[in-house]
Amino acid sequence: MTRPLRFEPFDASPVAPVSLEPSADWRAGHACGLAEASEGDAHRRALAEEAALAMLADLAFTWAEARAGVLGALVPLFRALGDRLVPDLAGAAFPLHLCDALLRAAAEDVAAVPDLCVCPEDAARLAPILTHAPPVRLVPDPALESGQARIACGGVETALDTPALVAALCEILAAFGDRSDHSLQPEGRRDHG
Repeated sequence: MTRPLRFEPFDASPVAPVSLEPSADWRAGHACGLAEASEGDAHRRALAEEAALAMLADLAFTWAEARAGVLGALVPLFRALGDRLVPDLAGAAFPLHLCDALLRAAAEDVAAVPDLCVCPEDAARLAPILTHAPPVRLVPDPALESGQARIACGGVETALDTPALVAALCEILAAFGDRSDHSLQPEGRRDHG
């Protein structure tokens, strides 16, 4: 088996071992680059946070505007309900409420015949309906308004005041319409004057 020849230079100066660690200049440059990169990241993060906060603020304002717009669009509906629909429904439901109250009064005191006091116009309207109800004495009372009634049975008296109920409902609906103009504006955009 042959061996390769190994030549050694005897006249050359010995070569110094090369250090594998980075030089001081390289370390300084590397530290400077890391600092610049960290500073750039922090700046980009701050810009992204500002943009996200601005977008969230815009979304909140847009939601409040949309809510105010929808509720503002409902105001005419509530006004129509208060002006027409609620009084008409209450007038149509008045006989049904009376019959229900009469049945409850009759159930509480079976031996007594309830007195139903209503205004003369309502008495004329109710007379045909009450022929199918339990026995009741219909008493016209000019002191009562249309939609008001008193039921007296066995010493207990119950009052039904439909006009007051309608007025309260209309007041609630009107208050909703008035509040929607002022209180539904976004918090930061209200006029202080």
